[in-house]
Amino acid sequence: MENEFIHSPSYTSLTQIRAKKEAVRKQIVEEEDKVRVLWDKLFSPNDKENTSPSKRISDMVSTGISVADTLILGWKLYRKFTGKPLLKFKSWF
Repeated sequence: MENEFIHSPSYTSLTQIRAKKEAVRKQIVEEEDKVRVLWDKLFSPNDKENTSPSKRISDMVSTGISVADTLILGWKLYRKFTGKPLLKFKSWF
C-alpha cells in the first residue's frame, strides 16, 4: 500500500496567502447569501391576501390534521415506552 500525501498548495509569499484568503472569504460570503435566501424562502409566511378562501381553508385543515397526527404519535410513543396510560380513570363499578 502506498502512502498518498495530500498535496497542499505551496505559497512563496504573503501576498499569495492573502490573495487566497480573500478568494476563500468571497466564496464564503456568496454561499452565506445563498443560504440566507433559501432560509428566508423556506420560513417566510405565505401571502394571505393573494390566496383564495378555498386555499386558506385547505391550509387550515392540513395544519389541523398535522397537529392531530402529531398528538396521536406522541400518545402512542408514550404508551409504548412507559406502558402506562396517559390518563387514569377510577372505576366506579
